Amino acid sequence: MLDDFAVKHEHRWQIGTNGRSSGYLLLYQGGTHPGGQHFSLPGRGLDESDAFDSWAIDNLRARVALVLDFDRTCEAACQAFLDYAVSHKVVERRVTVVRKVKVAVPKSEAADGRGSDQ
Repeated sequence: MLDDFAVKHEHRWQIGTNGRSSGYLLLYQGGTHPGGQHFSLPGRGLDESDAFDSWAIDNLRARVALVLDFDRTCEAACQAFLDYAVSHKVVERRVTVVRKVKVAVPKSEAADGRGSDQ
């Protein structure tokens, strides 16, 4: 949902987490580099020092629409998380993890491919 919000706003506005254990959501400014990589500007929030009485009415309406969308998205994300938490429980399961490791083998095995386990 948070990614969808960023896409909807062309990454100019993004929702990020902050606080202990990512305990709250913030509205960040951001954008897209010419190469297509997205960035955010944490700490650069929402017009905290602006004098809104000097804004044009269309700019104010756009900002209100943004804040309302942010609020709706946060509410939906919180509800989705709550639904998930209520409908799931943590259990222990034993899993086998297969991973590649480096081991030393005789050079003769490595040369003919017998030392490689793909």
